[in-house]
Amino acid sequence: MKFSKFQKSQDDEENKSDIPVKKEKTEEKKIDIKQTDPDSIKSPTVTKSEERDVKFSIKSEKTIADSLSLSDFIKNNMERLEMSAKETYGKAIETSKELMNSLYLPYFEKYYQIDYAVSKIYTQLKDNPFFIRYASFITPANYLYSHNVNTAIIAMDCALALNYPKEKTIDLGCAAFLHDIGINDFLDIIKQERPLTAQEKEIIREHSQRSVEYLDKITDLEYEKKQILSSIIIQTHERYDGSGYPYAIKGEEQSELSSILSIADVYESLSHKRNWREAYESPTAMKFFLNDLKNQFNPKALKGLISSQGMYPPESLVKLSTGEIACVILANKKNLTRPVVEIILDGDFVQTNKHYLDLTEYPLTAIEEEALFGEIADRNPSFYSSWEMKHFWIDWG
Repeated sequence: MKFSKFQKSQDDEENKSDIPVKKEKTEEKKIDIKQTDPDSIKSPTVTKSEERDVKFSIKSEKTIADSLSLSDFIKNNMERLEMSAKETYGKAIETSKELMNSLYLPYFEKYYQIDYAVSKIYTQLKDNPFFIRYASFITPANYLYSHNVNTAIIAMDCALALNYPKEKTIDLGCAAFLHDIGINDFLDIIKQERPLTAQEKEIIREHSQRSVEYLDKITDLEYEKKQILSSIIIQTHERYDGSGYPYAIKGEEQSELSSILSIADVYESLSHKRNWREAYESPTAMKFFLNDLKNQFNPKALKGLISSQGMYPPESLVKLSTGEIACVILANKKNLTRPVVEIILDGDFVQTNKHYLDLTEYPLTAIEEEALFGEIADRNPSFYSSWEMKHFWIDWG
């Protein structure tokens, strides 16, 4: 699988931010952004370990009891929790799909279903340490189905990391679920396989207002709640430095909940493929927020994103100091650069027997850098194709 070569990006299809388009990998280990302090993300390289006893020590901050090791937790609970997460995510996607397909109606009842789906997501985020990984899925038939749900998951997890109360977190999740429904009016523009023109971007800017207007069609949405959600949604594309729209407000003029939704919206978009560009590696996206985009977002919202996702978010592919390629399974909120990972490829990019590794237990084994999608696609195209397919959420009926 090869990556298409793109010209320098302008704003993406939702006019998220000025972000360079992901280019075909022509030079090793080069990223078109400023690098973070390498000491904060790298550890010295060590000799590759041919054999390694896998130990676990991280205790989940959610449901894992203090006395239960991670290995025992995975063995005893992972299958059950994955099934629970899959069911919750699947029902949320179905609700999002039904919502988008109802927009052409004069009126419809959907808020109860949205609130129910968001409440289930809240419970999963509180109790299931594996649920956040589901925000890496995409619905290929219409990316908006998954974008609405994923943005809700990411935003709510940020709010939980910042200790927001349940009611506000649920409001934030419902606003995220609804924030981009106005894009439905501009699908002919969004579906184009190229960056938007200046004129098209200006047209797309109307979608926030359209999203708010669609709330009037939802008959089971009470007036007071509609006002709360509208105030969050309309500010989704505002920026802390005043560079956003529709009102170009800045700083604390943007509400805290809107600032969280803003950063979740952009992170979700960056880390997923769109018609005209490839996805960014999740760690690369995190570096954008720490460097190029840091002035565009409320520092508190940025803290929430980093605290919830870590520097290497769940489902990130990373290269270890042993040369192996691993997938991040659980973020370690006490040490953001040393998550729990699953080894999936050896140093030659050949699939290996999968096993889990808690990096807090192995101080000489560290994440050196994100594993670049282009390099994996070149070295093991079969694996990369299956990896991409794995993250397509398809309802086979």
